[in-house]
Amino acid sequence: IPKKYESTTTIRMEKSQLINPLTRGVAVSSELDDRLRGIREEILSRDYFDKIISRLALEPQNTAPLKHEALVQQMMSQTEITTRQREVDTFQVTYSGADPKEVRDVTNLLAGIFIEDSLSNKAGEAGAAVEFLQGQLEIYRMKLEEAEAALRQFEQCAAILEREVGVAPAPATRAVHAAVRDGRALPPEWRTPSCRTRWP
Repeated sequence: IPKKYESTTTIRMEKSQLINPLTRGVAVSSELDDRLRGIREEILSRDYFDKIISRLALEPQNTAPLKHEALVQQMMSQTEITTRQREVDTFQVTYSGADPKEVRDVTNLLAGIFIEDSLSNKAGEAGAAVEFLQGQLEIYRMKLEEAEAALRQFEQCAAILEREVGVAPAPATRAVHAAVRDGRALPPEWRTPSCRTRWP
């Protein structure tokens, strides 16, 4: 009976810790359960084993496509992805075969490629979060500029009203102006003023 060797590596997943709540709802993070469910398909993909065969030189150059495909399928069948019931944030990658060195190298490379892809995805998520926050800051900047312009216009109109007519803005209007100027929240009754026109 030919000897069979087996190598296992354990990988622990971390939840994405991007900025909340501003980035909540943005497609830059995923739940652990959903991520773990996709790990099997991700690791047991043709792309992973194409990279491993190339990096470890497991076949001669210019190998016929059918022979290459047969090797890919064989390696996939020798790979197992498992999770532990009490450790939902970890999973194990196990590879088995007749050559102990190849078994070790394939297992390590499977884990290495997965980590490379995860780091690349995390960098993309961070970039998306930064872009989102920059957009939000631009919106807030525009709102602040609009508020500042409105405050200046109010002060100009109030000055003209007092100078030309001798009438000052009503106390309630002054109170709203002061609240906006100082960045305080407006009472509910001031947020939606009703406008009525009375005809003589």
